[in-house]
Amino acid sequence: MPAETTVRLRRDFPPVLRLVLGAIGALVIIVPAMELWPAVWPFGWHSLLLGFILGGAVVIGGLLLVSAIVGEETIWTLNDAALEIQRRTIFGIRRDTLTGGDIAAVNVHEHVWESRPSSFAIAVRLKKGRRLISPDCGDKAEAETLRRDLSRRLGIEP
Repeated sequence: MPAETTVRLRRDFPPVLRLVLGAIGALVIIVPAMELWPAVWPFGWHSLLLGFILGGAVVIGGLLLVSAIVGEETIWTLNDAALEIQRRTIFGIRRDTLTGGDIAAVNVHEHVWESRPSSFAIAVRLKKGRRLISPDCGDKAEAETLRRDLSRRLGIEP
């Protein structure tokens, strides 16, 4: 019996997007700080109001910077014997290999969006209780096909 093909699902975090988010985050922090600092110092009653504005800029810019730094690229690879999940960040690569004995259930997961059509993914519930969601599949039919294929290859009851 010939070996089956390897199935890959991938969610990228392109380097260009990292640079854009990092630049925007830095600008959101630096520009208000430079423009409002003369009005904040020396401290007075008006410093409280401007302090909230600066604090908001630091929070929003900080979130953008953190997402640029720790955003991950995810690759799910299904072969004949196991499901390998690879997460790549700027801090390194983490690989987890799951076999049929590690997985309790496999389902189709629907992401419902307000501004665009729903997208579908594979949800894997581990026996330890953790739930992993794959990168998006093309449509519901493709997600259902991948769910059946994953269950069959790893010997998981539907």
